[in-house]
Amino acid sequence: DPTVYIEGDFVRRAAKYRVESVFAGDIDAGRFRSKKMQSLVGATATKRGTAFNALVLQAVKALGLWAEGEVELTALGAPPLGPDGRGWGDVDVLAVDGRRKLVHAVECKSLMEARSVREIVDQLREFHGDRDDSLGKHLRRHEWLKANLETAAKRIGQPLDKCRLKHWIVSSKVVPMQYRTSHGIDHWHFIQFSELRQSLIG
Repeated sequence: DPTVYIEGDFVRRAAKYRVESVFAGDIDAGRFRSKKMQSLVGATATKRGTAFNALVLQAVKALGLWAEGEVELTALGAPPLGPDGRGWGDVDVLAVDGRRKLVHAVECKSLMEARSVREIVDQLREFHGDRDDSLGKHLRRHEWLKANLETAAKRIGQPLDKCRLKHWIVSSKVVPMQYRTSHGIDHWHFIQFSELRQSLIG
């Protein structure tokens, strides 16, 4: 029979990482079979995501820009369903820079830190730009806004004539998408929270 060696410190660090990930909501809930564990991790991740959205909104307003959070596209004039029969969702942070004539559509993602090959692949797959993944949904909202800025301007009471639309995906950590061009989107659209000021106002 082969000899199996167990390195105690490695096991300790692996167990510590898993337990901390659970209570931080920093792990995919789908990895658990238990409905209770899935619910615990999912609720924690939702709470963390909501807090991160609020943090980004506060930071954008601190830059002196007009900004609103969780803006439904239907509130901006979009029909309830898109041409493909699906809903639109919301823009996590919509900001207007009147001086520079820019509109920023910001998607906020409080993502877990990808430490393994599997976690890196999972994040790249989720932000590949396909129809139903996170990036694909973001791009649908961006395309509607791009084509309907005048309609949106009437709803939010901001002058958007001659404005250009820019879109960003802001993450709480370094993510692998920052180093890969996805479908229809360059890697520089993915920024960390610490890069928010530089990206929005230079």
